[in-house]
Amino acid sequence: MEYRKILITAPKTVEYVTDVLDETNIPAGHFLLKTLYSQVSVGTETAIYRGQEAWFKLPGVPGYSCVGQVLAKAEDVADLEVGDLVFCRGKHASLQLVSKTSNYCKLPEGLDPLYAPIARLFAIAFTGIRMSKIELGDDVLVIGLGLVGNAASQLAALQGANVLAMDLSDDRRKQAEECGIRYTLNSGKLENPMAAIQEVFHGRKPSTVIDATGVPKVIDQAIDYVAPDGRLILLGSPRGDCTGNITHFQQHIHRFMHRVEVVGAHEQMSPAKQMPYVKHSCERNERICLELIRDGRLKVQNLITNVLRPENAKLVYSEIDKGNPDYLGVVFDWTK
Repeated sequence: MEYRKILITAPKTVEYVTDVLDETNIPAGHFLLKTLYSQVSVGTETAIYRGQEAWFKLPGVPGYSCVGQVLAKAEDVADLEVGDLVFCRGKHASLQLVSKTSNYCKLPEGLDPLYAPIARLFAIAFTGIRMSKIELGDDVLVIGLGLVGNAASQLAALQGANVLAMDLSDDRRKQAEECGIRYTLNSGKLENPMAAIQEVFHGRKPSTVIDATGVPKVIDQAIDYVAPDGRLILLGSPRGDCTGNITHFQQHIHRFMHRVEVVGAHEQMSPAKQMPYVKHSCERNERICLELIRDGRLKVQNLITNVLRPENAKLVYSEIDKGNPDYLGVVFDWTK
């Protein structure tokens, strides 16, 4: 069968190309998926587009979240049937072979497939919530309201936290408020950020601060906001140069009057697949997020800002590279 895919051939060079796949010879342990929708992860895919991710080998097909329909399967794939709708860590391609050893699950009944791929980004944010050990009534500050930061804010609120979210963009703040985040601040317009944060929390510092930006300068500032014995969660992937004196940061970790714990929250800190005697996994987080989206407990409709044909890939990557705020939640539509 002939199919189409998005290919990054060199830094800042995107092609929309044709390839061929033998649908009559499905390897053992695999199934063939016809993609319906695939989600763009703006942070990671911008870095890939710029050639900044060493793990992504060029040329390569980007993307790691999609939903599609099973067209064919090997006999040893027993948990799926032809015709099933499946969420998986798929790429930006109209057809793809998926291994049964990878993360996938049947789409929960009643969930619009358009809103399924974003569950991967919510599951990534879930790692930050798991690592934070947030409890009912905790004060939580989330810095950065891209999709992952918005997801972390919503998940922290579901955990029972008092959530304040900060971002430089009033549009992203509005989106967060539409998703049920009660308190937001424009971090670029604050003369005294600490005073503004404590005003929201009735004089308290937040016990948990989640950085969803990955910006070294922001992370250095964020540690000031954490209450003594609190946690700074590094959810955003750090990128860019880190310059300056790091003693300030180290003192907050070391000194008895701060005792801030700094915790990395990359999703690979949890096993990818569910396994015996381990409660949390990426697979479980993804399934839970899909169900929460289906049930309306996680709000995602207003986070899908663009539903575009994959032929528009060059435009999409060019715009996210520029930081165009209108391209926050981009979904490629492979159905037409």
